[in-house]
Amino acid sequence: MNNQYHNVFLLLGGNLGPVELTFQKVIEELRLLDCQIIRTSGLYESPPWGFDAEQSFLNQVLYISTLFTPEELLKTTQVIENKLGRTRDLETKGYASRNIDIDILYYDDIILELDHLKIPHPQIQNRRFTLMPLVEVGSDYIHPIFQKSNHLLLGVCNDHSTVTKK
Repeated sequence: MNNQYHNVFLLLGGNLGPVELTFQKVIEELRLLDCQIIRTSGLYESPPWGFDAEQSFLNQVLYISTLFTPEELLKTTQVIENKLGRTRDLETKGYASRNIDIDILYYDDIILELDHLKIPHPQIQNRRFTLMPLVEVGSDYIHPIFQKSNHLLLGVCNDHSTVTKK
């Protein structure tokens, strides 16, 4: 870890088990690791994106401050997912139901392209279920590639799925 705090937006998602409780446990785990929770969005319900499933998804965006580097944060979020029972089926290609998924949406205003980590998240602009809670906690935050605010990205998003705040 370095000694400089970084502003990060994380997306929590899940559709299996007690999702709201799992989100609370993620927040607790992050706090235990000295991540400061600056703001949390409400919970948003939406249909599965990119696959069919019976259960709707819940999503929430966390605006945090952390000392972790991007790669340390990725490893940390994966450890939290595993601790909370996330399993990854290596046979499954694409999207699947899950109890928890933690995505790094933005990390300061960096642009990072690694095989295992892309920041900003490459699908932000295409997903209403991401943009709606993101606008709630960071409406004016500027996407470093598109140079548009989250609010503007939501306004031009081509995803017209129904996303409702719980």
